[in-house]
Amino acid sequence: MTSNAIAQNPKINRGEWRKLENQLRKQRATHVTTGAFYNNCGNEQIEAPCFIYKLAYLPDGKILLHIAQNAETRTR
Repeated sequence: MTSNAIAQNPKINRGEWRKLENQLRKQRATHVTTGAFYNNCGNEQIEAPCFIYKLAYLPDGKILLHIAQNAETRTR
C-alpha cells in the first residue's frame, strides 16, 4: 500500500516539477513538504488533486513555495 502517492499530471512531473526538485537538491533544502489540494478534480475514473504544492526551507533561511495546477475542476 502506498500512502504518499497522488495522481499527478505527467506534463508537470516531467517538466516544472522535475526542474523544481533539481533546484532544491542543488540548494540543499533542509526541509521539504509536498501536498495536494482536492476539490472535485480529475476525471470520472481517478480523483486527482486540483493543485499540488511543494514548500521548502532553504539553508539561507528563505522559504520557497511552488503551486502547480494538476487537474481541471469537474462540473457535476
